[in-house]
Amino acid sequence: MAEEERGNTLNRSLQWVSHPLVERPLVSAIVVLFIVFLFIMVWIVFKGWWWSVLALFFLLTSLAQYFFPTRYELDEDGITVHFLLTKKRRSWSEFRSFYKSARGVVLSPFLKPSRLDTYRGIHILCRNNRDEVIEFVSTKLKKV
Repeated sequence: MAEEERGNTLNRSLQWVSHPLVERPLVSAIVVLFIVFLFIMVWIVFKGWWWSVLALFFLLTSLAQYFFPTRYELDEDGITVHFLLTKKRRSWSEFRSFYKSARGVVLSPFLKPSRLDTYRGIHILCRNNRDEVIEFVSTKLKKV
């Protein structure tokens, strides 16, 4: 009975939040220390706080997916990714395959893994639910 309920839930939707800063505390401490180090080095080299703040802004912007949580919703029609103030919705028909990555699953518009997946696909960061995500996605797409 419990297995049947789980199957029905998988067919409807799957939702979770990924926040790497919180999920990986040791790596996060190293990243924050490195950013502080770079902030100080830019301050020393360029002798001005303006350049340090600008460098900090660019670093935090480029690492935004690491520092801020992302919410994923998978349902019968497609995937929705909520990040900061943005919401990206893509239907399953836009993807042709998927494959595992080091920290999640990549949805690809190509039949085989491609370098363009970074730009045209979606990298889904999973917490402890990668098997559940793969099971859900496999009902919608072909695994590479």
